Amino acid sequence: MILPAGVLFPLSPAQVISERDWQMIAKDPESSEGKRVVVYGRITQFDAATGRTSFRADVRGTPFPSDENYPDGMVNTILDGSESDLLPLVEGDVFRAEATVTDATTYDTQIGGQTVAPHLDVTAIERSID
Repeated sequence: MILPAGVLFPLSPAQVISERDWQMIAKDPESSEGKRVVVYGRITQFDAATGRTSFRADVRGTPFPSDENYPDGMVNTILDGSESDLLPLVEGDVFRAEATVTDATTYDTQIGGQTVAPHLDVTAIERSID
């Protein structure tokens, strides 16, 4: 078994969570540090500013309903992963990811302020076919 860079032991399986579970994680990411979860999202920024191993996405804890373009419960989230895993993804893609909650990240916004977002380390990701 090949493990992600920096991982010295096998990861626990990612847990399928409810939308409420995701909202609780997003509210206080530090209290869920190390928790492995399955999340779903739409990439909102993946460009030279975010780099090749990080992107911003609107994320939720359950799959997108097939009849909704932008469902409730989306949370602005920072996701990091390996360059090879993230290479096929672009802004606008919808995905399913297995990830580990790391913390909350503060970053500068384009309008000059700052915002805080949950931060996840992606260990597996697949693009949804629309």
